[in-house]
Amino acid sequence: IRLQLQGELVASQSVYETGNAYRGMTRGLLHIVSHEGIKGLYKGLPASLLREGSYSSIRIGAYEPIRDAFGGGQSLGVKLLAGMCSGSIGAFLANPTDLVKVRMQAAASAPPYRSTMSAFGTIAKREGMYGLYRGVGP
Repeated sequence: IRLQLQGELVASQSVYETGNAYRGMTRGLLHIVSHEGIKGLYKGLPASLLREGSYSSIRIGAYEPIRDAFGGGQSLGVKLLAGMCSGSIGAFLANPTDLVKVRMQAAASAPPYRSTMSAFGTIAKREGMYGLYRGVGP
């Protein structure tokens, strides 16, 4: 996440004003460990597990009912359509967990929230429910 957001991190974090902190995965890992310790590699892990569990559960659980709604056929087209629909529904419903995961993992200094659950409440309070779905639409 930090490698992808490096431009924003450099602009907003004084620790990273010296240049590109992350020049590839290996250097990024070494940089995080040297500045934050091993615990820095696990920032956002609960949020990441919550995101993966909710997204995958929704996607896998919705697939068969959606496939059956399209006629339950075994054709490749029906399977692809059911997979696309269940994946889209899973991505939409799990977006708040993805947003929290990214924000927690992107934090280079002190965590922005006390816990994963407090992150949901803080974001909803400050940005409204639409804040939890930032990035879903155009």
